[in-house]
Amino acid sequence: MYNMGINVANGRGAPADPMLGYALMQAAAERGMHFPPMAVAMERVRAELGPRQSQTAETLANRFAANPAVVPVP
Repeated sequence: MYNMGINVANGRGAPADPMLGYALMQAAAERGMHFPPMAVAMERVRAELGPRQSQTAETLANRFAANPAVVPVP
């Protein structure tokens, strides 16, 4: 989920979508993935989001972490 999130956030292979990218990276973190560059990348992408987008991304992240089968394929 993290790799797909960073690619979606940066527009690699799909149109750039920082909100979805952040949600995917956050879901990976919620599922136990943690390493220092990940935190830096997530903070950079989150800084691009407005308050409403951040809230939506957190909701999506919870959903993706709970059931990875619902992750959209870009």
